Amino acid sequence: MFSDFDTMHLRNIQRKFANDICKMIMDDKNDHPDGGGCKAFRTPTEWRRLGHQVPEECILILCYDGGDLRHYVSPSYANSKNFEKYNSLLEQHGLWSESQNCVVDFIYKR
Repeated sequence: MFSDFDTMHLRNIQRKFANDICKMIMDDKNDHPDGGGCKAFRTPTEWRRLGHQVPEECILILCYDGGDLRHYVSPSYANSKNFEKYNSLLEQHGLWSESQNCVVDFIYKR
């Protein structure tokens, strides 16, 4: 997996969801996803170590500053087709997202 989109540090639902995001992007792009130098998937523990606050219920943090992920996750950059794919993927995994700003989403179980 491309280093910005590494999922080996993730567990269970985190890894399954992250791997499905990577597959979605690779299927559309016919190439590895590019994170633009930003690590796409962070655990709540990692995010806290960086000095950020994270709600206890959060299971995963998506970072999409400058990378391919923003074209699916960010309403400011995503076209409606990609945004629908992302939301459908969330639903398939029993998850929902909360945008924190224009570059980070918190992911929660439903």
